[in-house]
Amino acid sequence: MKNSKYIVVTGVSSGIGLGITKVLIQNGYYVFGSVRKREDSERISQLLGENFTPLLMDVTNQNSITEAVSIVSKTLGNTKLLGLVNNAGISIHGPLLHQKIDDFEKQIDVMLYGPFRIIQAFAPLLGTDKKRTGNAGTIINVSSIGAIAATPFLGMYCAVKKGLVGLSNTFRMELMPYGIDVVLIYPGTFKTNIWEKTDSIDIFKYKNTDYYSSLQSFLKFTEKEREKGLSPEVLGKTVLKIFTTKQPQTSYVVGPNKFLVSFVSKLVPERIMDRIITKMLGIK
Repeated sequence: MKNSKYIVVTGVSSGIGLGITKVLIQNGYYVFGSVRKREDSERISQLLGENFTPLLMDVTNQNSITEAVSIVSKTLGNTKLLGLVNNAGISIHGPLLHQKIDDFEKQIDVMLYGPFRIIQAFAPLLGTDKKRTGNAGTIINVSSIGAIAATPFLGMYCAVKKGLVGLSNTFRMELMPYGIDVVLIYPGTFKTNIWEKTDSIDIFKYKNTDYYSSLQSFLKFTEKEREKGLSPEVLGKTVLKIFTTKQPQTSYVVGPNKFLVSFVSKLVPERIMDRIITKMLGIK
């Protein structure tokens, strides 16, 4: 392969991961993208063409991660990996009082332990292996505006995304000696499967709880948000900007509600924000 601009992106079967990958390939990068199903591997390969290699990798399975690192390493030879984008994720919705511990553990395993495993595994390719040549790579971790302004019924998702912020900030300082940078992205509302899957919440199982009417309002709210959500390729352009900027910011907020998150959430007292959000969702 002639292209030396190699990047690994996790969770490329749809949504934000696929949008990021499309933008990177269109701008001359070669992407190794993780998928969990073989049929997705074939579908995405046909869609993206010769500058894409699928990695059958589950971020919760260490053996699959080790195999993926081996595949990327063979392609790189003795050079360093330019970038790593931790995007893979799931979202389990519902009122926290009625959520199962198993669901919370699954959310944590995919979206917090997952990036932790991936960073540790790919760190030698990014630059901790001093025998490799070239410039050290950049890690981009995809968090969420939910890490800045939490939302009812997305509590587990918001908590884990907040945890990813702490993980990222610590990794950025600890990887400085190797020249590896770590950047956070906080996406707002995008037209992705995570929003689409809110339709699949079985709110009837909360029929006998105090949250039933509020959950109905929540579903209506997410439908409106989805309609004004941005294309995942918009986020892909931010990722491209990070990889092409000599000294990028440590974090970027991207989305139609960027102003609200970046400024209003910092200026308005939290208890007032609580009232605004709960009123918007019909929580009394």
